[in-house]
Amino acid sequence: MQVYKMIQPFERLLGIQIQKTHSGLLQLLFHGCSEALVSSDEVIVCCCQLRIVNTNRFEVVLCDPPVPDLERLVNHLNWTEDIRSFIIVLRQRFCRYFELAAAVSNKLSSE
Repeated sequence: MQVYKMIQPFERLLGIQIQKTHSGLLQLLFHGCSEALVSSDEVIVCCCQLRIVNTNRFEVVLCDPPVPDLERLVNHLNWTEDIRSFIIVLRQRFCRYFELAAAVSNKLSSE
């Protein structure tokens, strides 16, 4: 599976940057997931780092902010090899994280 060729078309479309780190990890950086919370000069980047094992399996190394069902998503990725769906769903999870954070913040500030 040539991971980098498969994911390159989604970088611009989904607002992500995909890199291989010096230690060989696949790093997914998501931009624009937290627009409601961010001032114009502040940038929040969501990060997920995956280790590639046996050329076609992934393991989670880091996820910030945390995604509760990330292990399940990675297991599904390993089973289906559908990197496109994984990236789309992960971005949705990051956006949902910030939607919930904004809702909690609004609720607390209105009390």
